[in-house]
Amino acid sequence: MVLGGRLGYALFYGFDRLIENPLWLFQVWDGGMSFHGGLIGVLIASLLFARKHGLAFFQLTDFIAPLVPIGLGAGRIGNFINHELPGRVTDVPWALVFPGMGGQGRHPSSLYQFFLEGVVLFTILWLVSLTPRRRGFSSPGSS
Repeated sequence: MVLGGRLGYALFYGFDRLIENPLWLFQVWDGGMSFHGGLIGVLIASLLFARKHGLAFFQLTDFIAPLVPIGLGAGRIGNFINHELPGRVTDVPWALVFPGMGGQGRHPSSLYQFFLEGVVLFTILWLVSLTPRRRGFSSPGSS
């Protein structure tokens, strides 16, 4: 996930910098990670693991699927701590003032995402995984 996330960030958001200086890929303090790259990395690692251990790919991804929201939620907490992804300006009582954003209250969108992508999605996928279902049910994309 980490390797894919960093490589994805470099390819999707910093391709010019990567071409200019390939060693920039290893400067993890300068830049970030990409969800899309992390997802691709996890899928490739899962495919290799399933093949090595004689598992059906979607049997493995069904096991992994309920755990994904934990990582998503942790990422959103990181976004909040780093003052990333601030929401729209608002005057709701729970608005937060983010440093360097003009002193206006904003929706804490990363906390909303933590709750929905982390807590709610985890709960749904966990409940779905408790009941035996056809292979691939918890990991969309299978048929």
